[in-house]
Amino acid sequence: MAAVLELKRAIGANLATKRNALYTELGQTFVEISTLDSAQHSSGDYPITKPQDSSTSYSMEVWLYLEVTKAPDNNINNVKFWFTDTAVASGIYLFLGTAISGTGITPTNENGNRATSNAMAYYGPAESFQWDEGGMSEVGSCSAYLCLQYQYNSAAGTGDEYGSNSLGHYSYDES
Repeated sequence: MAAVLELKRAIGANLATKRNALYTELGQTFVEISTLDSAQHSSGDYPITKPQDSSTSYSMEVWLYLEVTKAPDNNINNVKFWFTDTAVASGIYLFLGTAISGTGITPTNENGNRATSNAMAYYGPAESFQWDEGGMSEVGSCSAYLCLQYQYNSAAGTGDEYGSNSLGHYSYDES
């Protein structure tokens, strides 16, 4: 039987609050990355401000995970993530990382040193980021957390930004 996985978002101290990570607009599904630790669509109220000096501005870390809602015959393994772009925009960078557990993690809009890999280096299935080794086998089991965070420097475009429309994908093996 084919498994079903849902993409979700964890917020708050120890990533304890689990929410639906997505919002849908005009038939497309999005993950919000702004300066707010919320799964609500509100980027217009919480822009990422371009620094006027040599400092860096950060979005809030976004912590995503996959949850099994229909069990596979055996296991979900080899969960990978990638983007279709090789760059975001001048002065804007997207980084990613993972964590097995949310214990001790509270999302930050500073450099949390958790999203440290350049996300745009993972621009296709052959160059994908290893999100989780797998082993999810029953309803309610979850993947490791995937952290996404934008970094803006003074080379970014003028005015406040709301992130880029970077298209991410994930895949997994099912046995």
